[in-house]
Amino acid sequence: MSEDERVGHRELLQDFIESYRNETCLRKTTCKDYHDRNKKNAAYDRLIVKYKPIDPNATRVTVVKKINNLRTTYKKELNKIKKSCKSGAGTDD
Repeated sequence: MSEDERVGHRELLQDFIESYRNETCLRKTTCKDYHDRNKKNAAYDRLIVKYKPIDPNATRVTVVKKINNLRTTYKKELNKIKKSCKSGAGTDD
């Protein structure tokens, strides 16, 4: 993969992530639309359209797997940062 392809792929992925962030019905359990199956299906359809340039054979399953992968990776990196910030010295008296 050339440098230009990587940059294009990264931009497409960032656009996909931003689209996911805007779909509150998929990620916020306190949102009233979170339990509305029709709105969630429509949101997944919009995400599939955004993901098609990355994977032309994308389906709902592919998009859900990608979202879960991104969430897991984010959480692991966040935990690494939190773990590295702990000094282990305890509190000052």
